[in-house]
Amino acid sequence: MGRQVSINHYTINSSIGRVLKTPLGADLLGSFLRQAGLLHLRRVIFNPLVKQLPFKALSLLAPDKIDNDLLSMMCRKINTYAQTETIPPDAAEIRETWWKEAVCYQIYPRSFFDSDGDGVGDIPGITAKLDYLQNLGIDIIWLSPVYDSPEDDNGYDIRNYYTILPRFGSMQDFETLLQGVHKRGMKLIMDMVINHTSDEHAWFQKAVEDNNSPYHNYYIFRPGDTSPPNNWRSLFSGSAWSPVSTGSDRKSAEQYLHLFSRKQPDLNWECAAMREELYRMIRWWLDKGVDGFRFDVINFISKEEGLPNGNEKLGELTGFTGIENYLFGPRVHQYLQELRRETFARYDVTTVGECQGLGSEMMRYFVHEARQELDMSFNFDHVDPPGAERLKGYVYDLNDLKQLFISQTETWGNSSWNAVFLENHDTPRMADKVGVSEELRDHFAKMMGGLQLSFRGTPFLFQGQEIGMGNPGFESMDEIRDMESLNYYKEKLAEGADEDALKAGIFFGSRDNSRTPLSWSDEEQAGFTQGQPWIRVNANFRQRNVAKQEKDMHSVLSFYKRMIALRKERRELVYGEYHFYGAAQRNVFAYGREYKGQSSLVVMNLSDKPLRLPRSVRRALEAAQKKAETALSNYEEEPRTRPLLTLRPYEFRIYC
Repeated sequence: MGRQVSINHYTINSSIGRVLKTPLGADLLGSFLRQAGLLHLRRVIFNPLVKQLPFKALSLLAPDKIDNDLLSMMCRKINTYAQTETIPPDAAEIRETWWKEAVCYQIYPRSFFDSDGDGVGDIPGITAKLDYLQNLGIDIIWLSPVYDSPEDDNGYDIRNYYTILPRFGSMQDFETLLQGVHKRGMKLIMDMVINHTSDEHAWFQKAVEDNNSPYHNYYIFRPGDTSPPNNWRSLFSGSAWSPVSTGSDRKSAEQYLHLFSRKQPDLNWECAAMREELYRMIRWWLDKGVDGFRFDVINFISKEEGLPNGNEKLGELTGFTGIENYLFGPRVHQYLQELRRETFARYDVTTVGECQGLGSEMMRYFVHEARQELDMSFNFDHVDPPGAERLKGYVYDLNDLKQLFISQTETWGNSSWNAVFLENHDTPRMADKVGVSEELRDHFAKMMGGLQLSFRGTPFLFQGQEIGMGNPGFESMDEIRDMESLNYYKEKLAEGADEDALKAGIFFGSRDNSRTPLSWSDEEQAGFTQGQPWIRVNANFRQRNVAKQEKDMHSVLSFYKRMIALRKERRELVYGEYHFYGAAQRNVFAYGREYKGQSSLVVMNLSDKPLRLPRSVRRALEAAQKKAETALSNYEEEPRTRPLLTLRPYEFRIYC
């Protein structure tokens, strides 16, 4: 059943337990504790006696990070949702559909394959590799932006939604790619950026030329030429406001809002004319034959009325003052429901939203089928460890990922669906986050692929993940291309940060780590280009590349092919219910999945040491081994003991 929430008012005097009963309350507090590195307080907070205390009592647990202003802000958010939004009851049975059963593959075009030798990947290069993707078992290709763009943020700053950036090819090249995808029985979804445009977009150019222009209302302007209108910080460092140079037709100096780069002005979703222009453009792409969209930072599109100052405590914690005023704004669901009605509801396509900062409870508001918004969303709770900052470096504990994945399965029910990812274009490679030794990297890569492809949700693989690519090993800031990293370096250096430590953090956490070219072969420049690549290739490309792994039946690539095939054969790996075993023991991740008479058992060791299995897992294994065979393992040699008592480092086994 759906969670029914009282419309009563929530304040800092409400009991902790009452606040935690709301989906938003549970998620806000959970996300805050995670971001603040205070997850150890969960046991205290969820103690039945503590839950009877007023919500404001939480400030006593960590007074340096929690105050009444912060808790009051949380209550205001909770009240907004409690009064305006509901999560409908779950369906009695899960609805089967093609995009739930698909395996998706994200292509970062500039780093996939270069067909013309200019050092940048392109659309003809993708077309040339479609057979590779088909043989891997891919059903849906997610294409990162290829629209016309100044490329201030590598294409996420769109100058013209209707044209292709010449560096990537032509519209004819795109249509040839789309035909090739469909010919092979695959589908293609486009990356769509509609929270902001480039400042070189015609709309913005007209808006700043004349503040009486109708396009002026397409963006968010406020009076002022020196002091920012509020204290919001950009996610790419500095203020979220920049001044517009005064022209002869302008009545006054103004500043415009940009949550990201100053060259990425935010669109004003309060403007109905602007929204209709976006809907018209999206229908244009759908009529061209694309099979859906991945919407970039889609939960940022609605801003709090009046654009109030952000909470300083939250700003200190996250580094993004003001984030609570747009993370899931007051009209975001109204806009998403309208977007669906006016565009993709009319087509047999799929949508996935990048919804940063939302927990699994809140995600249901965005993807519950009865709410008619998005089909699925990316949950980012598992991307970084609790309290960690990516650009400062850390060691990732896979047990955090295990607990988050288990929590998601217990929350989502039959009517909500997740997009399961481990790597993408904005994060370092997983093996480097965990700190896996070179000799165990193949086992680790296979285990993570086995986990992702046996868990509930549509799996989204990122290019290079299927061969176990790691971070490239940056050695100089001259090798960094990512604007976020470069801005951070400049800002922190000016604040007096230790340069060596600063560089080490950036070399570890830069988004460029996942954006280096896909290693196709041991030829020069990893077989990616005949020219000079736009960013360096991985140092180990001669040892780890597609061509080499295609010839090796025990390679990471071969494992991915078999695991993808197994997922398509065994429907319980898509739709099955869960039973977890030994969940309380560190480094053990074991679960059974069952659906319509089919069942599978998955066991894995999340550590780099041998692991003795707890009794509950051994019993499940004994039962599985009596009626099923090992469908797949990431070790070539079978274990010597039967029944299985221990797992080897990063061992993965699935019984069907």
